[in-house]
Amino acid sequence: MFNISLLLSAAVIIICVLANKLSNKIGMPVLIAFIALGMVFGSDGILKIPFENYSFAEQICSVALVFIMFYGGFGTKLSEAKPVAVRHCCCRAWELFSRRLLQQCFVFLF
Repeated sequence: MFNISLLLSAAVIIICVLANKLSNKIGMPVLIAFIALGMVFGSDGILKIPFENYSFAEQICSVALVFIMFYGGFGTKLSEAKPVAVRHCCCRAWELFSRRLLQQCFVFLF
C-alpha cells in the first residue's frame, strides 16, 4: 500500500511540474490545471482515490498551500507589483472603511 501511495504522490508531483510548464507556454493560469488535476485524482474523479483520512488530507492541503504561497511570493516581480500597489492600498482602505461603517449601522439598528 505504501508503494502505491508513493507512486501516486510522485506522479502528482511530476504532473504538477509539467502542468506548470504547459500553462506558462499557453498563457493559462496554473490554478486551472491544478483544479483539473484534483478533479482527476479526487474521490469522484477518474481514479476514484478515497479520502477517508481527513486529517491526512488536511496536512496535504496545508503543505500544498505553503508551496502555492511561496511560488506566489517569490514569483512576483517588484516591477509588476509597483504599478498596482497604490491602487490596491486605496481600494483596501475603502473596503475596510465601508465594511466597518456598514457593521456599525447594523449594530446601531439592531
